[in-house]
Amino acid sequence: MLTTRLKPLIDRVITHGDIGAAQPHAAGMLFGFGALLVSITLVIPGRDRVWLAIPAVALSAMVSFGYLRFAARVTPSVLYVTTWLSPLLIGVVVATNTVPSGADASLFVWVVMWSGFFFGYLHAFALTAWVGLVYAFVPSVMGGHSGMHSQHVLMLVGVVGMTGAWTGLLRQLVDWMLEHQAWLARTDPLTGLANRRELARAGEALVTEARQRGRRVALIVFNINDFAVFNDVRGHERADAVLISLAHRLVGWVERGMIPARLGGDEFAVLCTDCDESQVRGLVRNLLALLGEPVGFDTERLSVSVRAGWVVTDGRSGVEEMIRDADLAMQAARESGVGSAPFERRLREDVQQRRELVLDLHNAARNGELELHYQPIVGLQDERCSVVEALVRWRHPRMGLIPPDRFIGLAEQSGDILSVGAWVLREAVTQAATWPLVDGRRVVVSINLSPRQLADDSFVEYVVGTVDQAGLTPADVMLEVTETAVMAEPHLAIQRLAELRAHGFLVAIDDFGTGYSSLAYLRDLPATELKLAREFMRELPDGGPAEVMAGTIIGMAHKLGLRVVAEGIEEACQVDYLRNVGADLAQGYHYCRPMPVGERLLDKLTEVPSTH
Repeated sequence: MLTTRLKPLIDRVITHGDIGAAQPHAAGMLFGFGALLVSITLVIPGRDRVWLAIPAVALSAMVSFGYLRFAARVTPSVLYVTTWLSPLLIGVVVATNTVPSGADASLFVWVVMWSGFFFGYLHAFALTAWVGLVYAFVPSVMGGHSGMHSQHVLMLVGVVGMTGAWTGLLRQLVDWMLEHQAWLARTDPLTGLANRRELARAGEALVTEARQRGRRVALIVFNINDFAVFNDVRGHERADAVLISLAHRLVGWVERGMIPARLGGDEFAVLCTDCDESQVRGLVRNLLALLGEPVGFDTERLSVSVRAGWVVTDGRSGVEEMIRDADLAMQAARESGVGSAPFERRLREDVQQRRELVLDLHNAARNGELELHYQPIVGLQDERCSVVEALVRWRHPRMGLIPPDRFIGLAEQSGDILSVGAWVLREAVTQAATWPLVDGRRVVVSINLSPRQLADDSFVEYVVGTVDQAGLTPADVMLEVTETAVMAEPHLAIQRLAELRAHGFLVAIDDFGTGYSSLAYLRDLPATELKLAREFMRELPDGGPAEVMAGTIIGMAHKLGLRVVAEGIEEACQVDYLRNVGADLAQGYHYCRPMPVGERLLDKLTEVPSTH
């Protein structure tokens, strides 16, 4: 650190009274000066803004004085220096609730400098120490994300005397600087809470003590739901204000024997000692209620919600291990849609298994471990199969047949979805090209797309080339994309789907009715089919809200010229209802389960249904 490199120089100056650049003037009096750059913005809980002179970084700068003359050599780091007679100030610390800026800052600087000049002039000879503050107001790269202004100060520390002897003032200044940097190393500067390093250090002592006394130790980890979205929509300043508000509540909530900390981003933690599982559940319940209260601003109150995970140990686990376990519990709570969850050992096993799956998935297509199963989609009026959906399966060499819901999400996260998706497209159209015609027409093969595929600029060209190479036409292929994927990047998705539609491909919006902006974008989606989410089917027909919504969506889709496919059909009563409200196609276990390529699939494609 710069302060570490500075200290030997300071010690040499104090010991020998010599800084290597001091010059005697005509009268023989020696003046020596050193320069320090300090940042003066600090956040203190309970205060809006506090402006303090805090040493931070050393500069290579020497100033020598002669009688009625001034010569200085300063590095380019100092953009602006205002001094001539070196205004004098001793021991000044400035604290205000509002950081000065612009013209107010300039006026403030001159007031401080000249008041310092008179104060220093009166005391200089008695104290034999002059401290000149020369303010350089420049934009700071150290302001962080708080949105606050940050200023720099060039502090000239010198000594008056015939021998040029140095006082202890400079050493005190360096000690202050080192102490502050030590504080920064263990504290989160935005909230004032302990940081992750300090939680680990202080927490290990509590864990060791608890283990020796046979007590239990708990760690609660929580974060703010959808904080990244809040940050993007509301801005960094509001987001930081929310973090500070939650930190203040946390400080007021903790009891003796607890350590609150900010782990980073929107993630916080509380380490508790001498508490069992039931007590921790109560603490988590109270904490979520407290942190879930709206955050007030000048003109509005914003609601926030948090999600937590916790772990209770007998003291044999280190703090970092407890943080990892509590994080896993928090992720499990998120996946389950609940507010909090405890750590369970199976979560570690799940993580290890996911890691192994990710590694194995990378070569799954190349090793021939992927295979396609197909599920027919039939017309509700004639019950003839006109479309089949291709569904990928992974035949793992050790784990057997793995369904897509266990590995597609991992493929999305790891980026392997591009290779998996390319294999599915190529294999599906190649196999479909060998199927017999039904009534002189090909059975359409439906293939699922991922958001990452849509984001690829070369994807449309790849699809067109692959389908053409297999001997199919675009009209023989339906491309499915979930409503959630469309809503994630609506403008990009609409553009890609429009390009595919222009080539003649059929386009289906899958799982429709589960997204948050369905109706707003439905008019603009270049789709030919709408696949009604299976969630509606579970409640049909019961005369409740699901029935009303399903009927509304079907009618709206027809007015837009779209065919409606109902997924998840398992009961005959569902078929009767859908037929009566005018749905076009149906898919589900009531008709057929997904099956691999073979004679059974070919028989299903050419099957002539009995009249109903």
